[in-house]
Amino acid sequence: MQFKDIREFFKMVGYSFHIGSDLMRCTNSIYKLQAPFVTILGGAKELNQGIYYKQAFELSKRLASSEISILTGGGPGIMEAANCGAVSVDVQNYFEKKHTIGVAVSGVDQLFESSCYFETLRVGHFFVRKWLLTRYSVGFVFFPGGIGTLDELFDILNLIKHHRIPEFPVVLIGIDHWQPIVSMLNDSCLKKGLIDERLANLFIVTDSTDEAFKIIYESCKLFKKVED
Repeated sequence: MQFKDIREFFKMVGYSFHIGSDLMRCTNSIYKLQAPFVTILGGAKELNQGIYYKQAFELSKRLASSEISILTGGGPGIMEAANCGAVSVDVQNYFEKKHTIGVAVSGVDQLFESSCYFETLRVGHFFVRKWLLTRYSVGFVFFPGGIGTLDELFDILNLIKHHRIPEFPVVLIGIDHWQPIVSMLNDSCLKKGLIDERLANLFIVTDSTDEAFKIIYESCKLFKKVED
C-alpha cells in the first residue's frame, strides 16, 4: 500500500469517527425534547418583521403548545422564528421538557446571534444535519427560501419517493412563492412523463398557518397513537 493510500485511509477513518460522534451527540440531545418532532425550514434572510417570519413564529408556538417539538437548521430568518416561537412556550413552562433545537453546520452562520435563547447543535457536515432533521420528524414545513431550502425540500421528496422515509406531510407555506415550482412539476415534468402524478402531489401548498397546523397536528396525533 502506498503512503498516499494509507493517508487517505486514516483520513476516512477520522471522518467516520467525527460523523459518528456528531450523530450520537445530537441524537442524545434531540431525544431530550418532547416528542413528536416536526422540522421547519426556510430562508435565512427573512427579516424579523416579515410576514413569513411572523407566521413561522406563530406556527411553531402553536405546535410547541400542543406538545410538539421543533427542529430547524439553527440559523437566522425563518429558522430563528421557528426556534423562538417554541422557546416562548418553554419560558412559560420552565420545568417541562424543552420543545426546540437548531442543528447548524460549523462555519455557516457562525456570527449569527439570535434574539432569543435556544440550544444549537453544531455538526461538521451538511448531510449530517440533513439526516438529523429528517430521521426523527413526522412532518415538514417549508417557508420561502433559497437554494438551501430547495435542496432540503427536494431531498425529502426524493426520500419519500423511494420509500426511505414514510409519506409524512410536507407543507409549503406561501402560494405565490412556490407556484413556479408547482407549475414546473405539473406543466413540464408531469406532462413529459419525467415524474408520475403521485410525485407531483407529495406536498400541500397554502398561505394559511391554520391549515398547516391542522395537517401537521393530525400527523403527530397518529404518531402518538402508534407510540402508545
